Amino acid sequence: MFFVDGSVYSYGIPFELPMVQAIGWLDRDHEYSHGDVREEFVAKLWKIIETRTRSFDLHANVIRGIHPCDFCGEGIFRERRDGFRTMLGMSELWVPFGSGWLAAPTLIVHYVELHSYLPPNNFIEAVMNVDTNATINAQVAFESLCAPLMEQLYSPKLLK
Repeated sequence: MFFVDGSVYSYGIPFELPMVQAIGWLDRDHEYSHGDVREEFVAKLWKIIETRTRSFDLHANVIRGIHPCDFCGEGIFRERRDGFRTMLGMSELWVPFGSGWLAAPTLIVHYVELHSYLPPNNFIEAVMNVDTNATINAQVAFESLCAPLMEQLYSPKLLK
């Protein structure tokens, strides 16, 4: 699924979420920004992806489907020396930014590392500003943003 960086988020829902920007939704049929990023950014992105606790979890829409990289077919698993295994391509990463969110597929880290994807500066800045000790849950945020729109869309009054 391709979305232009910074476009209003609408992945898999019948409406747009104006408080959420899509970042890093790439495919082989569309051009994307290439460039180098600091290693600190990649390390922090991995830390955010791999940190999932009761109080901190920036994953949303887990198992919305398992998507390998559209460019090379790889990028699903990452093995660490301690035996921990991370699966990419099975959720979205929602990073707080200002009063809204930046939503990216978890494969974004693979795109950065292996395909030289250069995310927009606002995404890099937002990732670097994430406090993994904070209390935050992206799935709760997603559901909170969707609930009133779903209610409007599927209201029994409207279905009569």
